[in-house]
Amino acid sequence: RDEIERLLEQDPSDPKFLEKRLHAVEDRLGPILVRMVGLYNPFSFLFQGPLRYQFALELPGQLVQANGSLLSANRVVWRFTSSELYPSGYAMKATSVEFDRDVQEKILGRVCIGDAEKATEFIELVGNDGPLLEAMQSIKKNGTLQALDGVRTRSMAEDRRLRKVREILLGE
Repeated sequence: RDEIERLLEQDPSDPKFLEKRLHAVEDRLGPILVRMVGLYNPFSFLFQGPLRYQFALELPGQLVQANGSLLSANRVVWRFTSSELYPSGYAMKATSVEFDRDVQEKILGRVCIGDAEKATEFIELVGNDGPLLEAMQSIKKNGTLQALDGVRTRSMAEDRRLRKVREILLGE
């Protein structure tokens, strides 16, 4: 509404009228164009073909999942072109884990999660929230397994996950 009123207040016979309107359109169109085709030379794809990108990432611990190419146990690289970026972007995903063998030895008397397969299984069982995650955080903080006995499950699925976690940690 404010913009309409500003337009009505402007005099089309003013020599700067068109220049002002052009700048207003550029101000609005510029960010949209950058989002659509990129910031760096957005029209280069018309003359050079798609731009090529390469991003490498080094994570602590050991990679357990990545949608790029593994370079080592903790390094991944993604290679893609600008045509893969439009319109939704290019997702680069990687997950790594660090095995705290000392804490496992101290609390459990043994290392029960020592490889990527077991770590991935354990992470999926514990989940991102809820009573199992809270129990694992308490176990690490307090250095005892007491919190595991206090877990109250709310469904049969949680109960199955708790049994599997106990099996991994306690060998039950």
